[in-house]
Parts: sequence; structure tokens; C-alpha cells
Amino acid sequence: MPPDLLRVLYSKSPKAQVFNPLGPSECSVWVVGGELKKENDIHIGKPIANTQVYITDQYGNLLPVGAVGELCIAGDGVGAGYLNRPGLTAEKFVDNPFGTGKLYKTGDLAYWREDGNIGYVGRNDFQVKIRGLRIELGEIENAVSSIDGVMQAVVVVRKNKEDRQLLCAFYTGEELGAKEIRARLAKSLPKYMLPHIVTHLEKMPMTPSGKINRKALPEVDLYHISSDKRYVAPSTEEEKAVCRIMETVLRTSPIGAEDDFFENGGDSLKAIHLVSEAQREGFVIPLQAIFDNPSPRLLCQWMNENDRPSVSYAEEDFSAIERLLSGNTAEKLSVPPQTDLGDVLITGATGFLGVHILAEYLNTHTGTAYCLVRGKSAEDSRRRLSEYLSFYFGSRFTDCARIRVFCGDLGKARFGLPEEAYGELTQRVKTVINCAASVKHYGSYQYFYDANVLTVRQLIAFCQTADARLIHTSTLSVSGNSFVDRFDGTVSGRELTFAETDFYIGQPLGNVYARSKFEAEKAVLEAAANGLHANIMRMGNLTNRKDGQFQKNYESNAFVKRLRAIVELGVIPDYLSDIYLEFTPIEEAAAAVMRIAEHFSDEKNVFHINSTKVVYLDRFLELLSQIGVRVGKISHEKFAEILRQTVRSEETKYIFETFVNDMDSDNDNKLAYESGIHIENAFTETYLRALGFEWSEIGTEYLRRYFDYFRKIGYFGEEK
Repeated sequence: MPPDLLRVLYSKSPKAQVFNPLGPSECSVWVVGGELKKENDIHIGKPIANTQVYITDQYGNLLPVGAVGELCIAGDGVGAGYLNRPGLTAEKFVDNPFGTGKLYKTGDLAYWREDGNIGYVGRNDFQVKIRGLRIELGEIENAVSSIDGVMQAVVVVRKNKEDRQLLCAFYTGEELGAKEIRARLAKSLPKYMLPHIVTHLEKMPMTPSGKINRKALPEVDLYHISSDKRYVAPSTEEEKAVCRIMETVLRTSPIGAEDDFFENGGDSLKAIHLVSEAQREGFVIPLQAIFDNPSPRLLCQWMNENDRPSVSYAEEDFSAIERLLSGNTAEKLSVPPQTDLGDVLITGATGFLGVHILAEYLNTHTGTAYCLVRGKSAEDSRRRLSEYLSFYFGSRFTDCARIRVFCGDLGKARFGLPEEAYGELTQRVKTVINCAASVKHYGSYQYFYDANVLTVRQLIAFCQTADARLIHTSTLSVSGNSFVDRFDGTVSGRELTFAETDFYIGQPLGNVYARSKFEAEKAVLEAAANGLHANIMRMGNLTNRKDGQFQKNYESNAFVKRLRAIVELGVIPDYLSDIYLEFTPIEEAAAAVMRIAEHFSDEKNVFHINSTKVVYLDRFLELLSQIGVRVGKISHEKFAEILRQTVRSEETKYIFETFVNDMDSDNDNKLAYESGIHIENAFTETYLRALGFEWSEIGTEYLRRYFDYFRKIGYFGEEK
């Protein structure tokens, strides 16, 4: 219902009654349709008698007020199915999980309003993914339609010759202009949802049944994109060169000196391409620099800053922290007695580690687990955690009375909680286990600082107020030993090791993620030196449970992506023969953290939680062979050639994307998985052994379940 039409109806006949029904034929035509009593208040009403409406997420879970999901209908009006269409019937008409009879999945997107009416968004047929972001076209259409003067609106995605996806908006009514419409939309929509091209039509093409005919929309110029920024020509030869390189990578022209790489179609893969093209032209630009300086002008300014200081802490005095860590040795080891953790606050409980630590606590303790979960509402936060618990543990913790969920945000004062709720936490919580973190490796440092450092400072303040212990989970990447940093492992010719007694050893911290985690540790250790009761758990490579189950967002895991690519190629370069793989099963990692926390000590305060049962490459290939996965070793030259071939196919391009950032340009583009920094965990291993804990051997059975899990979900291919 266009707002302008509703205004016309009421202006012509103030006593008119206007109804806006939703009526699928599959449910006997009319199921909802409230009266529209205000000129600017458009909705589709409430369910009629003998009809039940549910709004669910993609997994079939009920959504809270305000959350957009699929509108599903049950009740007396629901039909039996489609004539002679058994497949479609089975897909759309399902057993009602919330009651009796059948439930019809409409494919419409909607949300519950606080007044009990339903707001309509659009069709989920029109959900698209652009540069990794899911976009509901109906949401954009609704926003355009709500602009004064617009009668009808439709948004479609079209590709130009370079395969760039562009949001194209068409509208009827008063001709307002593309910039005016984008300016108004910017007040309610995020930047990535603003249409690239906006076109006014005298009349919208319609189908015989009265719906907008998307196929009949006119062709538009896909190369003159609507922009709110004026074009600024490059002023130096360097800027001209960088603009030209960006035009090549983005396949669009012109790119001005102040144009944002990512706003013009760039993404992480294109950023990698930009690094490669720039190097060919003689510009050495680290990948992170593009995220920090996304325009040609900013990039050139970055390159021209002579003697750029690297991230270094060499001038800082860490003597107090070094004294604090000096007790983390296996010599004269005495294990503290077991103590009760009491009621705990767990942050990051919807993460892979956090949810397993929550389960370990519930299985081995009797207290209450308070979980801080972000959400649109308290109900939304409870639903999110319930969804994750169900995904990993089935019904084991369904309706567990010992879990209390608080809808909050670590980045806000008092976690964004009402004073009463925050006060309850400070009175009840005796141990805080922080598993919350952003684990991406590229982006703005300000983002990582806010996500990984400021949040930890908030938790430190909470623990000081509540007189609670802090168990902070960190990462072994703070050592400088990671896939994303290059380091020869020496300082003044001295080989480096990184043990539980170490903090700053001169390691590289240019990577924004590792640096933010280092800064978070620094905050915890400085507070501990001043009386905070705190332990730090530096986590290693967390992998599948021993039953095969892995994290929900498996596609974001770099280690798994590398294994998938290697299995797909069926080969690995022979120069990697000396490396080893670490598999730290997630439930064992959680058990190790909890075992140490139960025997809390202020003197024993930093631990390396990574399995010591590593698997060297030759042994790994042998184990793979035993489970039917064939991966052979080949020369560097042959591997490089095979890798180049993967770029030519859409199906295998992900393999090149997986490895390209691991290539060492100083060493013939070989894959560089050795930082030269040796991680030591003799203290932690001895400590855990004294507590009766041992890491499991990684053998054929573990790897079989590991690979079977990824095959089952369709991420790894069939056995070779």
C-alpha cells in the first residue's frame, strides 16, 4: 500500500475504512488484514479467527517483536498442498511444530510490531548477497516507497559487463532525482543498501495479475553510478597510478583521488588483487593499509610517510608484568587446591569456545551461569543462545534453569544493562570468563580496539567492583607466530621462544587482531599487578570436537579453508615437509580452561592452551591416506603452476584466494607457515598433568570424524 494512495483515500473520504489484507490462495485467500486508521501507518494487520501466524528465522525458530523473518500460517484455512506438485507441497506445507495440522511457509518477509500488527517487508525470493552482505530488496523497496511523492518502487540487482552487482531502483510518482532519493534513504538504510542507480518511470510495468513485472523493467546505464561524492581528479603522478590500478581491479572508471575502494565494489579478495597489481607497478602496500586508507589519496599519503614507525613496544617498561609472569615455570610446581567458581558471568557464550565453556561449567558445577548476549531484545538474546546450545548439544540444556541470559553489549557502560540488572551481576558473580572477541585479521584498528580492548577494560572494572576473578581467553597469536605476520624469529640474531613467562619479546604486532589481543592482555596484566585476581588463557588452534562437530560459522575458519583447498588440489608443496599441524579439540580446550580456573592462583597466571600432540606433515598425509584422502607432495614449481590455474575457474578460485595471502613475496612466493618463533608450553602441560588432564592423541579416528563432518555438511568433497 503506497503511503500517497492512503493519504488520497482519506483526503477524498475521511470516513472511509481502508483494509490492507495479505491473502495467499494456499490459505483460503484472507488470513490477516487490519484496518489502516492513520494516513502514514501501514501494516497488514492481525490474524483472523481460527488462523495462527508465526514469524520464524531460517532455522524455524520463532522471532521476537521487531525481528524480520518468514511469515508462516497455520489454522483452518491452510490447504492440503499443490495439485500434482508433491515436491513443492513438501517444501511449503510442513507439519506445524508449534501446534496441530499443517503450516504454510509463505516466502513473505515480515515482523511483529509492538501493537500486535504485522509489518510487511517483501519476498524472501528477493534476498540477494552482494560483496558478502545479505540484502533484502524488499526492505529497500519499502524505504523508497515511504518517501513523500513516491507511488511505487521496485529494486533489482543487475550485473555490468565486469560482473559487478549493482542495486537498481525504479520508482513512479513525483520525479525527485537520484541524489535526493539516496540522501533520504541514507537516514534509514546502511550505506551498503543504498541503490547504485535510481531511475524514475512514468508507469510501472505490471503483469496481468496486477503485480510489478520485474522482467519488463527498462535497461539502464550501468556505468554511471549514483554517488553522493563529487569526483576529485588525482593531483600527482602517484595518485594517478593508484587510481588507474584501482580502476583495473574494480573494472570501473573513473576512480577519483578521494573515492573509497570498498564503496566502489571492493572486497577482501579484490584488496588482495590490488596489493598484487600495485606491487607489479612498484608500490609495496600491505593488505591492512588498504583497509586503513581506502582511497587513492590516503594510500599515497600513507606510502609517502617516510620512516613509518612500525608498531613497537620496545620503549615501554614491562618490568612489573615480567615479575608477575615469573612464577609460570614448571620448577617447584605446587598445584593450588580446588575452589568453587561460584556463579559465573560468561561473555561470548554464542562463540565456539564460549558455548563449550558454558557446557563444561553446567556439567561440572552447580552455580548459575549468567550469559551476556547481544540481541534486539531480551527474548532475542535468549533465542540466540538457545539456538547455539541446540546446535552443539541438542536438547541437553533446553530450558536449563541455571542459565540466566542478559541482553547486553560489552562495549557500553554497565554493559548496556539497566542499573538493577548490572547490580545483580555485581552481587552474584564470583568468576568472569571472557570468551568474547572479534577474530577477523584485517580491518580498521579502531574497530579491533573497541571490540577487543575496550570491552576487556569494561570487564576489569566490573571485576574490581564485584570483587570477582577474571579468566581472560587470549590467543597465541600475541607471540607473533601466526599465518598473517612475517618474522624471521630473531632479535639481534637471537632465536626467539615464547613461553608462559613471556609477554613482549620484540615480536611483530602489525596485524590489527594480534595487536588488539596483545593490548587486551596488557590491560589485564597491568590490573593484575595492581591487585586484580586474573588468569590469561592463550588459546591455540581450536578444532572439531572428538565426535566431529565443528563451529557453526565454519566457513570463516582459516585453518579449515586451507585443509579444504589442499584436499581439493590433492597436492601440497614438498618444502612444507617440516611443518606440523596442531589440532586442539574444542571440548578438551574448554575442559583445560575450566580445570585451571578451578585451581585458581594469582602466582600461576598465564597458560598456553594448545595441544602438545601435534601431527607432522608426513604423518598427517599418512593418516589421510588411511581414511581414503589422497594428498601427494610435489615441487614448488608444479604447485605454483597448479595454483595459478585455479584462478581461471569460478569453482576453484577460492583456492587461490585461500593461499594468496600466505605467499612470501621475498621467497619466490612460497607458502610461509613458519614465523621462526617457537611456542613453548612446558609449564602448562606439566600443570595440567598435575591436575589429571592429558591431551588426546590425534589419529585416524579423529581425522575420519573430522572429514566426515565436513563431507556431511557439503563443505569437503567426496573421498578421492
